[in-house]
Amino acid sequence: MFILVDNNNNVCRFTGSSIEYGVFDESFNKWKVTNDNYNFYVIGENYTKFEVESIPEDCKEMKYCYTEEKGFYLNEKYTEPINAEDEIKRLILENIELKAQLDKVQEVLDYLVMQ
Repeated sequence: MFILVDNNNNVCRFTGSSIEYGVFDESFNKWKVTNDNYNFYVIGENYTKFEVESIPEDCKEMKYCYTEEKGFYLNEKYTEPINAEDEIKRLILENIELKAQLDKVQEVLDYLVMQ
């Protein structure tokens, strides 16, 4: 297994069964990352390729950092991606609550104006 690590912050950006650097299809250098079912290309020279025995089971893009000295360790700046469906439900409920509060404020203002 191979990993591609960002040289700026040691963040593990990509994993693959094979990672190569060179000229593929276009006339410029790029990384070719191969997994079981697909290939994709990464443009940029600021990466280092490492061969590792295994990767953490919950390894996601940018969740882990890697150095030869420390091995894999959690990226302290990583946050789980927002689940859009859950966030929409939360915002709808929040909107309903805010509308109810606004109605109460409007009732109070109407009452005060009538006085």
